Amino acid sequence: SDNAGSIDDRKSTSGYTFHFGTGVVSWASKKQPIVTLSLVEAEYVAAIGAACQAVWMRRVLTDLQQKQEEATQIFCDKNSAIALSKNH
Repeated sequence: SDNAGSIDDRKSTSGYTFHFGTGVVSWASKKQPIVTLSLVEAEYVAAIGAACQAVWMRRVLTDLQQKQEEATQIFCDKNSAIALSKNH
């Protein structure tokens, strides 16, 4: 994500991709619903959005008889946002 990337409303943009096997099955790039005060906050909000999508994707895969036993990995490029997410 970026921090306050939109000059009109100061909202950040974040995105994600979900892979299954060798293909991408879900992706998004959109403006965040809130204004964040730092890049750490913007990355944290992006990780939350990806986690919500991961929960939904896992339910869909379970419905398709493809239940995932292993944890879903969420990659984030900001160490402080990763540390923040581990504390909650």
